[in-house]
Amino acid sequence: MSVVGVAIPSGVATAATTWNNGDVFAAVSNGSYKVYDNNGVFKQTISDGRGGFTTGCAFNPTGTRLYTTNFSQNLVEAYDNNDPHAILQTINTTGSGTAANESVVFAADGSFYVGHAGGNNKLTHYNAAGTSSTEYSPATESRGTDWVDLSSDQQTIFYTSEGSHVKRFNVAASTQLTDFNTIALTGVAYALRLLPPGNGTGGLLVADTSDIVRLNGAGAVMQTYSIPGEASWFALNLDPNGTSFWSGNFNTGNFYRFNINTGAKELGPINAAGSFQLFGLCLKGELTAAVSNITLTPATATNPTGTNHTVTATVTTNGLPAPGVLVSFSITAGPDTGVGGTCSTDPTCHTDTNGQVSFTYTNNGSPGPDTIQACFTDSAGVKQCATATKTWIVVEQKITATGINVSATEGTAFVGQPVAKIVDPDPSSTAAEYTASIDWGDASSSPGTVTGPMGGPFTVSGDHMYSEEGSKTVTVTIKDPDTPSNGATTMSTATIADAALSAKCAIASPFIPQTYTGPTATFSDASSTGTLSDFSATINWGDGNTSPADGNPVTIAGGPGNAPYTVSGTHTYSSTGPVTVTTNISDVGKSTAKATCAETVFAFATNKGAAFVVGDLTVPPANLSLNAYFWGSQWDQMNPMSGPGPSPSAMKGFAGFEDNSFGLPPPVCGNHWSTDTGNSTPPPPGPLPAFMGVIVSSNVTQSGSVITGDIKDVVIVKTNPGYAPNPGSPGTGTIVGFLCTS
Repeated sequence: MSVVGVAIPSGVATAATTWNNGDVFAAVSNGSYKVYDNNGVFKQTISDGRGGFTTGCAFNPTGTRLYTTNFSQNLVEAYDNNDPHAILQTINTTGSGTAANESVVFAADGSFYVGHAGGNNKLTHYNAAGTSSTEYSPATESRGTDWVDLSSDQQTIFYTSEGSHVKRFNVAASTQLTDFNTIALTGVAYALRLLPPGNGTGGLLVADTSDIVRLNGAGAVMQTYSIPGEASWFALNLDPNGTSFWSGNFNTGNFYRFNINTGAKELGPINAAGSFQLFGLCLKGELTAAVSNITLTPATATNPTGTNHTVTATVTTNGLPAPGVLVSFSITAGPDTGVGGTCSTDPTCHTDTNGQVSFTYTNNGSPGPDTIQACFTDSAGVKQCATATKTWIVVEQKITATGINVSATEGTAFVGQPVAKIVDPDPSSTAAEYTASIDWGDASSSPGTVTGPMGGPFTVSGDHMYSEEGSKTVTVTIKDPDTPSNGATTMSTATIADAALSAKCAIASPFIPQTYTGPTATFSDASSTGTLSDFSATINWGDGNTSPADGNPVTIAGGPGNAPYTVSGTHTYSSTGPVTVTTNISDVGKSTAKATCAETVFAFATNKGAAFVVGDLTVPPANLSLNAYFWGSQWDQMNPMSGPGPSPSAMKGFAGFEDNSFGLPPPVCGNHWSTDTGNSTPPPPGPLPAFMGVIVSSNVTQSGSVITGDIKDVVIVKTNPGYAPNPGSPGTGTIVGFLCTS
């Protein structure tokens, strides 16, 4: 048995943020995607406010829009890349009868393809404006054209159909091709991505339920990836770094980053959602057939005036070198604006087999920064450019140095902190020529480390920890052992702040009982010198009551130093429904932190834990309607189950038995319940709790006058009005989440 605490949220939760290359977008249902940076740190949630399952997504080739899929409503929604990331376009992809759009992939010309898992299962091609141009009917297996990827030839679609093969279809000829793998996979194939060069010859990755499979160019399994305890791999996409991929498990809601070649786990688990909610991953800058790029190195450099400078442009398509591409170079700003130069290794400025071409020009003797631009035109006719900066300086003999201010926190050690910058006009100078010592201003000193490229600039860095907040003067003494006269001294300011507190919600589930006792927040102190007695806390329970003012104690445990601390309390709510539990923490140095928990208070049908029951085929993932019929004369007809045999007609939905002697309260996933037939055991008179715990059963049987069933899950139902304790007045509601599953 496992308790999952999965919420099906409503509304939109967002925070202002910038989307960067490598950011991960996780489809977490309820019309929402969670955004993480490339290190797996949560950034924000975006939502269309419509609800429903979300699956695949992709950025257009220019990176200006994120195209998402609302699987439940068969919509593609385009979010603005710019904050606040508004929905700029909503596209209904039903067409001639498709349903359940599951994936979207872009072509190099900005058009895109949408795969559908339901309806007539067709693959639809849209132009860059989002207008449907063509519908295709590829062959399918268990579902439709679920997950699709486009070959670099811009014609061949690789796709899965929840079967055991990676299938192929040519959209130019509207022709079905042979399956990519002739030997069937062992699981159910879901999301896939082609590996470089993007035409199948380099193989591909596919999420195959129990593990992730890498197929070689012949379609044979050459490598598998797995994590112990994760056996429902569904989502998959490539990282822009070209060496990694991401994959997600819909059963646990976890996702990970793997190294393609070694198979090593690089990041994870990162929990994005609860069970049966994580059904898609995409990345900004992901490597697809639509991606071409140019870089210019070195990005910055400093040379003496009157000398030559060389930059190298590298052009890639799908992360691989692009040979034979014409690159134009120009000086667009600075003392050498308009000056020409020469290309090598190809004098016509076409890239070589490594996708590279170099450009060299000579400074006219004037100092200042030049802006160098390199451009090419990609296959979609879009001009792609990169810039570099060259700074020309007049050579002088003596070094110069400037101090760098330091920002620190009491009790927190810092390593490699820059404290001074050295500029040596000699282009052949090296960092090894210099030594440095640092006086930290608190009666302590240490050697400095000098680093930097040939010719500089060089940076002096050091390691230290301040024990108290305040302001100190940092003095750096720089020496050249070979030339004692060529030294420098810098002074800068170290500002030491009171150690910050950081806190987060510690309530494990989005659903809490009317009487809750347990943790509400965990927090950490940035200072390594903190102790338990430094802290105090209050808990606002979200219903007008605050502890300890209400007489209930608030406890803090943990520490000392940076170690996590836990705030706990107890409270009894007078009613059920949404609340926000806010924990405020303070320390003696006046630092504060706050943790909020969005919770829904629930109760069972009676205060002894007796509960109503629904069939397991009426709840997700078997049924996505979220409608619950938990009491009434038609209970057996309205609650189909996966277990053998029909449910007894004498069962009306209430699992109460005399004084509730079947081992509860409360109902526990993995146990069983018993009850009398009909309404022999009177159900509660009503009104019912607004948010009520309801048992999910997969098998209900009757022996004489006793009806029994299993407790497969417990869901939270928002009850509708109209209930009465007679079977003629049905009890209904909407499922808003899972309390536990078995």
